[in-house]
Amino acid sequence: MMEYQTLVMFDELDKKLIPINEGVFKIAQFSNEKNLNRKYAGNLVLFSNGEIKEISQVKITGYYGEKVLTKIFSILNSTYDIEVKLANSEISIESILGKAREYLKNDLESVDPYMPPQDFSKISDESIKDFKALYSAFSLPAPEDCLDVMV
Repeated sequence: MMEYQTLVMFDELDKKLIPINEGVFKIAQFSNEKNLNRKYAGNLVLFSNGEIKEISQVKITGYYGEKVLTKIFSILNSTYDIEVKLANSEISIESILGKAREYLKNDLESVDPYMPPQDFSKISDESIKDFKALYSAFSLPAPEDCLDVMV
């Protein structure tokens, strides 16, 4: 079993931050390619090493699983293997900090927030000069407690 890390996705549709399990790039459920692209293409993803990527495309490659029984289960549950294309982003640290504050506030004020409670002073801190420092400023759940399928 592969070890996945927690990433931070900037949801451009709902203007929220969503902690995601890296495995989210492998599986989708209850959706089609058009909806997946409408919902996820254009979203930025912040990695723990400070990389920031933009989801440029989500492509369904077939039903999920290798074995026949897994595929049957996949068909019954509308679960698909997907390929997510990530492109380099040219966004500046200043722009991403503005988004991070706005999207985090929106998420935490929502009825069912994705992010755990945060210390806002950490992301308002002037010492954040790069994406890795921004990632470190977030309180993030363990990968197993994050979104792990695209819907």
